[in-house]
Amino acid sequence: MFKATFFLSSGRCGTQWLHENLKLSFKGLAVVKHEPIFDDYFPRKMLSYNDSKKFPPTSKLKNHADWVESILKNQNYIECGWLCYSSIPYLKKRFETQLKIVHLTRHPIYSASSMMTHRYYSLDRTEDNLNDKALITPFDDGTVFNCYQTNWSKFTLFQKCLYLWGEIHSLGLQFELDYKEAYFRTSFEEIFEEKKIERLLSFLELPQSASIKNSLKIPVDNFNRQTSKAWKIEEITQLPEIIKLAKQLNYSINMQNFGDIKKRYKKPRQHLQTAGYHIAASGTKLQEHFDVAVIMPTTLRSTLGRALKSVYNQDFGGRIQILIGIDKSTSNREALKNLCSTQPPHCMTTIVDLGYSTSVKHGGLRLAKDGGSLRTVLSYIANSRYLAYLDDDNWWSRNHLSSLVKTIDESDWSYSLRWFVDPVSNKPQCIDQWESTGVNSGVFKRNFGGWVDPNCLLIDGIKCEPVFRLWSTPILGDKKGMSADRKVFSALHKNFKYASTNLASCYYVINPNDGMHNQRINWINKVKLKK
Repeated sequence: MFKATFFLSSGRCGTQWLHENLKLSFKGLAVVKHEPIFDDYFPRKMLSYNDSKKFPPTSKLKNHADWVESILKNQNYIECGWLCYSSIPYLKKRFETQLKIVHLTRHPIYSASSMMTHRYYSLDRTEDNLNDKALITPFDDGTVFNCYQTNWSKFTLFQKCLYLWGEIHSLGLQFELDYKEAYFRTSFEEIFEEKKIERLLSFLELPQSASIKNSLKIPVDNFNRQTSKAWKIEEITQLPEIIKLAKQLNYSINMQNFGDIKKRYKKPRQHLQTAGYHIAASGTKLQEHFDVAVIMPTTLRSTLGRALKSVYNQDFGGRIQILIGIDKSTSNREALKNLCSTQPPHCMTTIVDLGYSTSVKHGGLRLAKDGGSLRTVLSYIANSRYLAYLDDDNWWSRNHLSSLVKTIDESDWSYSLRWFVDPVSNKPQCIDQWESTGVNSGVFKRNFGGWVDPNCLLIDGIKCEPVFRLWSTPILGDKKGMSADRKVFSALHKNFKYASTNLASCYYVINPNDGMHNQRINWINKVKLKK
């Protein structure tokens, strides 16, 4: 007489491995299936089968039993998986002496942890009907631990998974009493030992198999998952009935023995790097175009606050978007938010913090060593037609933006003049009459047709959009990688209409490490001597 063997388990305990290897090793001797009708076993309804005699509202379970009955005419049937747990009494009625039960256990903490990775009882598990059909609660008819009804709403997801484990294995122990010789208990912890698998095969009335023994160390788990959800294994201590059941099944609850839980089941906590966010007054209309955008690449130097303050203090009456792109910095980002605490309501700061540098100077790919592609990117994402540029170590006078906007009226770009500022005293020394002097003037007239410091520019981003990409590419052969602004200026003055405010409204802090530093000191000293 052929037998129908059903595995009773709480899942996540080796049934996939058993299915795969029994199917391969005993083809022709047994039909082996794994969860063939899944949640159509209706475990929650079938739990009260003995009492109510009511059947699930579909015929799938009955049809499945009919199909198994047809298999038993010619060979054995073995069903792995776990969703048949509450249908065993019904199956016993159908198959009588042909029914066999393998009660497969696993430690409750590992079982519940694995269930957590599959989002059991979680509201976000919507891909199937497992919550509604299979995951029993203390309120379902036929449950053993209905004592948990009172605190069920306070149970964590992990405790609910432990509860499920308890209900299923309580059934298993009851079946041991009811079915006796037709019952066999083993465990996930034992099943992969050669002697234990031999005992199981004997119970299944199958011959010993070298192929199965050779596969003992080869895992099969098509649903191996991890989760970022957090749980504490100590929560089991609040469920004394579950601990008692675990001890009946020879499982020890020692909190010192579960160091591998985190590695196996918990996904490493991801660091969420916010690439962009806005700091603005409540009600700020983001989609509405700003009157001016200020582009500020930065490494979060200590002088950034001064630069920002000069923007906040502008006498310009329109709305200002300030785009701060962080190139490379280990500074505390909270400090940046603090700097924006005095921001006036007509300003909005957009922070772009990629968490990496785009410049070759700091390991990026773009050749410009003064910000990589930040000026290019920020220019494109600015929600304003007019773009000004400000480095984090420089600042503007109050009328800088208003004068530039007024001057650009019928032009494509406008510019101001600048002051040289002493890097130690931060005091303005003299107006730059040599470098950033405009078109066809100054020391760069011969090589570049003049030059304007980016800190002095205002660009019409619609008309002059083709120059944006040039911020990322210095002059070919420039090993210092600091000449992209020369290319931008060259494109601007050759292709677009310009105008000057003729006002020195930008304050440029001279850099002792700059190749032009000594020359600048000489110029400054000459101006002072004339005074």
